[in-house]
Amino acid sequence: MRALAKKRLFWLFRYVFSGDMSLRRRLAVVLVDSVTVAAIIYFFSYELITSGLLDTIACEAFEDGMALRLTERRSILCSSDDYNAFLGMALAFMVAYTVALPGILALVIARQRSQLMTVVQAFFRNFSLFFGGYTSQYFFWEIVILARKFTGEFAVAFNRTTDPRSRLLPLLCHAALFAFLQLRCQPYRKVDGDILNRLETWSLVIWLFTLILFAGVSWNELSATGVLLTYGIIAVCFVGFVCWGGWVVVIGFLLETHKKYRNLRNEDFKEWTWDDWVIAVLRLDWVSQSVSESVSQ
Repeated sequence: MRALAKKRLFWLFRYVFSGDMSLRRRLAVVLVDSVTVAAIIYFFSYELITSGLLDTIACEAFEDGMALRLTERRSILCSSDDYNAFLGMALAFMVAYTVALPGILALVIARQRSQLMTVVQAFFRNFSLFFGGYTSQYFFWEIVILARKFTGEFAVAFNRTTDPRSRLLPLLCHAALFAFLQLRCQPYRKVDGDILNRLETWSLVIWLFTLILFAGVSWNELSATGVLLTYGIIAVCFVGFVCWGGWVVVIGFLLETHKKYRNLRNEDFKEWTWDDWVIAVLRLDWVSQSVSESVSQ
């Protein structure tokens, strides 16, 4: 029965229960298994929701010297009582979502980390997105990434001057700070040629380099050829990194699929889960095996 209880749909949800287990207990089990999905949804929706919240209170001037107005509703002045009344409520909700919730999550991770030896499988299943890729010293680093996203959006949204170019300086400082932290700490696990740290480092360095070039174009009078050349360099850096990062992700997925299929050969098909059947029926091992052989060569 214990072996059956370990059967999980998509490696997440238990769907085999003992006959004497109450409905309340079954719902509790499903709720615990849903922590992983909730964490993934929160992580991937964090930047989108944060950006949307900041857009509701961001101010911008139509032209230099004009009064600041709400970006989403140009008819509302940012110095009006209506804006100030809404600002406090919006900031409170934003702090709860972007600061309090990640802080609570960090406390939960730290608390369960102290009991890691007894709940290691459940711990990694629920929080591997936030913990699995980092060294034990920097288990909290996903919170730093969330802070990086929030402060970056905040620096863009809260521009209290009428010059749009004034946003570049805080963004440059922001990019330089987090690029330095990544280079100094190297928080990811050093596996497969330290590919995780390399990807993160290059992404932050290219972002900083892009901001420097863009600031040069904005703060200096360049010829049309100079502007075109600068934007061409930015495009080449961006496309090159996206292609390299995409290749790394595809190769990693295919190699893991090949490893999974190879392990299935030693198992009874009656014990396969739905995700095992997907891998076996689609025969993804054909593609992954050829890629694995080419990579090994």
